[in-house]
Amino acid sequence: GSSAASDVYKRQDQDFAFRVMPEGSGEVDLPPWLIEAGVDGISRRGRFFPNYDDEVYLAAAESFIAELGVALNGHPRLAYVDVSLVGEAGEWHVGQAGAQAGAQLPRSESWERILDAHLAAFPDTPLLMLVGDVDDGGAPLRYAVERGMGWRADCLGDNSRGWNHMDDYYLQRLEEAGAEEVWKTAPVHFESCGDFRTWSPVSYTHLRAHETGRNL
Repeated sequence: GSSAASDVYKRQDQDFAFRVMPEGSGEVDLPPWLIEAGVDGISRRGRFFPNYDDEVYLAAAESFIAELGVALNGHPRLAYVDVSLVGEAGEWHVGQAGAQAGAQLPRSESWERILDAHLAAFPDTPLLMLVGDVDDGGAPLRYAVERGMGWRADCLGDNSRGWNHMDDYYLQRLEEAGAEEVWKTAPVHFESCGDFRTWSPVSYTHLRAHETGRNL
């Protein structure tokens, strides 16, 4: 459980963070009891994509987040919590498999409940909101940072030909959410796509990495 995991990090003199995935492993990720409770969603090819506007799902998510807060809020080894429970891998986007199945992100009144539940459960632990989906208008991220959260983004170093995160995503998303200055008051975090060995073939140089950091 969470206590055993935190003991491991303590022995290794490390901090930890976590995110909870409602989908994305390639299997059914929700617990059987929630499926049996009648949560709405789409079953396709051995996977289950929840309806994030479904009251059964939302109520279970709120209860789960509250219990996580009871167990872990303010834990001295807990560096931050990723605000999750929405989208593929809990990262606030619809993956390819979900899109093919017809999965959708929640309406605003639903994602507000998810964010509010995290805020209530973790008043003493930093919260990081995923930058999110390219089509959500930045509204969830804006809601989060206006309430003191930091942000996290995937794919630092993605300079693929055509559309890519470095040229077409990060700065635009932060600007539309009004999150450019969040780093001054809350944590920000990147997950890299590959590493320096894979950046070079697509011309993402050390100089460009430095310039990106200055702009962000």
